[in-house]
Amino acid sequence: MKILYITPEPPSDYSGGGIVVKQSILSLAKLNTEIDYIGPSSIDFDIQKYTSKIFYIKKNKNILFRVIDFVFSQATSSFYRDLNIIMNQLDLNAYDFIYLEFSKFSFLSKKIKDHKVVTRLHNIEYDYCKAKLKNNFSLFNLVKFIFSKNKEKKVLKYTDILIPLTKEDKKRTLSLYKKTISESNIRIIPICLEKNSTSKIEIDKNTFRFLITGSLWYGPNSEGVLWFLKNVWSDFKNYNNIELTIAGSNPNSKIKKKATNFNNVKLIESPKSMKPYFSAADFYIAPIFTGAGMKVKIGEALSHGLFLICTPHSIIGYNVQNIENGFVCSSAQEFIINIKKILENKIKQKKIKIIKRNNLSLYKNNYDISESMKKYKKILKEIKE
Repeated sequence: MKILYITPEPPSDYSGGGIVVKQSILSLAKLNTEIDYIGPSSIDFDIQKYTSKIFYIKKNKNILFRVIDFVFSQATSSFYRDLNIIMNQLDLNAYDFIYLEFSKFSFLSKKIKDHKVVTRLHNIEYDYCKAKLKNNFSLFNLVKFIFSKNKEKKVLKYTDILIPLTKEDKKRTLSLYKKTISESNIRIIPICLEKNSTSKIEIDKNTFRFLITGSLWYGPNSEGVLWFLKNVWSDFKNYNNIELTIAGSNPNSKIKKKATNFNNVKLIESPKSMKPYFSAADFYIAPIFTGAGMKVKIGEALSHGLFLICTPHSIIGYNVQNIENGFVCSSAQEFIINIKKILENKIKQKKIKIIKRNNLSLYKNNYDISESMKKYKKILKEIKE
């Protein structure tokens, strides 16, 4: 089976979006398909190993051209020009289907409308643009939001199979675009990772190590970190036997300033690899209250067998249960009470080890790349038939 694969984000081990892109490529490539790739180059993933032909695209940084592209084609994508050139050169009839990563390519709708199309929905683009505008108001973000619903609708109109990450995203898609796409065309595939699912189960008896990760410039992540430091971790400011590591890309100035107020907080800015920090920690904290889609960080924490301390929102899409996998906290007071249970030995180390093993098993049975391949295999069979 031959696939034309199009993505605005490269496969990666670093960013949440890049990890989902990597999942798609690995899942399809390991099912004996032939993939022609259109997208940005990647610095930490060997695209050539899994693809037949590669067409790299680059962002157009010319503001004048981007304004012209928007006025005449409503294209807000900086890849618009490169993508158009490549698509005009290809014989689309040579492909069994076109795979779109993200619901962003409305300007391709005329080209793809007569072909089979599979779209992977990382999030609801309309909701994402709305949240981005709220967190960072600018003329560009306003324009993107105003046109986002119409543009996303165009993509879904020509989508034969839509793949959201969660049942919540499926429900939201149908509420926004119920006249555009049918429920029978939607297949949920959660985030799955290619990880060596082994972890240290032993607990550090001298220091309790907690971890927060994520893109620290992104509104929901940065807001969650600041809220946690102010409302929760301030209660543990003078504890000497605990350590909180916050590791992620491009932390904003507010996080940098706030982190300096604590002797037991380490801020790691844009690390080359997250693996050392996951490997060193025992407890994973996810203080997230807003944002779309599944949180890749939870999948990574499960794959390392970390004990979860998180909000209900952060585990959307995951089969995580309170007590069995850690603590699910809806308020600052619940975070404080449950962290104190750990520090005061009210939850025994034996129980913590059991929970860590539970999380490792949960990952292996539900969120490993092999589980993703099973679901994609069914989709390929549907397309063939």
